[in-house]
Amino acid sequence: MEWGDRLWDPQARLLRADEVDSGRADRYTVRASSWYAFGLLARNGKGDDARALAILDAVLAQQYDAPGKP
Repeated sequence: MEWGDRLWDPQARLLRADEVDSGRADRYTVRASSWYAFGLLARNGKGDDARALAILDAVLAQQYDAPGKP
C-alpha cells in the first residue's frame, strides 16, 4: 500500500508506472491501479473508499467495446 500511495496520481486517478514497470515515469498502470483499489477497500481508511471508486472509474474508462476480441 505504501508503494501505491507513493505512485498515486490524483489527476489521472491511476498509479504512475514506476521505472521497474516501464522505465518511464509518464505512463500509468491499470493492472496495479486495480490491485491498489482492492487494497484501499480492504484498508478502509479515511478517503480510501473515494479513492478506490475514482480508480475503478478510471480503469473502466480505459476499456473498449470490441465484441469478439479478447
